[in-house]
Amino acid sequence: MTASTVVQKYLMGDYPASRDELVDRARRQGADQAIVSLVRNLQVERFTSAADVERALGEEH
Repeated sequence: MTASTVVQKYLMGDYPASRDELVDRARRQGADQAIVSLVRNLQVERFTSAADVERALGEEH
């Protein structure tokens, strides 16, 4: 699954958002534990846009 797919499927919503808010959002959207862990382990603590999340996910992998 690409970073863009993760964002589009599980992390769409209002920004800015904290990493914890994104973890909660992913859970509410039905993300499996691997996706939730991926988001939880991001080094950035606050995201201003979905593009910021995509960049952070891309840098992690």
